[in-house]
Amino acid sequence: MDKQKEPPIEKIKVGSVQASIWEHQGPKGNFVSTTFSRSISKDGEFKNVHDFHGQHLDDLQRAAKEAKEFENAYKMQKGIGQDSEAMKRFEARNQQDYGQQNQGHER
Repeated sequence: MDKQKEPPIEKIKVGSVQASIWEHQGPKGNFVSTTFSRSISKDGEFKNVHDFHGQHLDDLQRAAKEAKEFENAYKMQKGIGQDSEAMKRFEARNQQDYGQQNQGHER
């Protein structure tokens, strides 16, 4: 029996670019990935394509940034990858950034 494909956990639209964020289950646990597409009209029908030209790159960059921010928050909320070295480095960077931002705010 074929398993029905799960929808993305989030879609982010920036201009003509859409980021679809997916949660997957792998042998080492759950992980998150992002795909990017844009819609075009061909012969009166819309379809998604995965190539981007110069005029799409700013939107692609903003969509990627927003997708990364969503992924990080989602993984923290769901506890995905918290044991990985990458997550430990991410948390340490956030703690360091938080400490630097609040240095001048203490009385």
